Amino acid sequence: MAQWLLFTCGYPFSGKSTLCSAIGEQCGFEVVSVDAQFGSDGVVIWRDAYLAAFRMADDALGDGRSVVFDSVGHTRKHRDRLRRRAKRFGAESLAVWLCVSAAEADQRRQANVEQPVRAHVPDDGFAEIVGQFEQLQADETHLIYRPTETIATWIERELRLVVQ
Repeated sequence: MAQWLLFTCGYPFSGKSTLCSAIGEQCGFEVVSVDAQFGSDGVVIWRDAYLAAFRMADDALGDGRSVVFDSVGHTRKHRDRLRRRAKRFGAESLAVWLCVSAAEADQRRQANVEQPVRAHVPDDGFAEIVGQFEQLQADETHLIYRPTETIATWIERELRLVVQ
């Protein structure tokens, strides 16, 4: 079986972490989360959280494990950086676009303020990501996950066909 670096592309609160967790469990991929690095070991700058996550991905890929990288993937530059990382380790790369509108993601974000299930994303941070978001282009190999079906069904119908 080939080695993979999958990475997400989607707005905050689009379901990236939930999808990555399921991929990790059902496909045996190492889950590397940028959000999980923020606040750990004194990391309080997003740049440092990304650098820590990149090191974790490098370690896993260097050990021959497949990785699903949980981040917003909101710019082509960021996604290309992940593709180069995969190539450096001889792994295949694939983006997974979570097809959730900015409006729906924002509704979920607002609901999280009322009943928190994860860390809050402030208004300015959310607006910045939405404003900078670059949609996946036709030349970027990717799959699309729409939350109209269960994650398990999508993994069996779409992802397993590609990664096995």
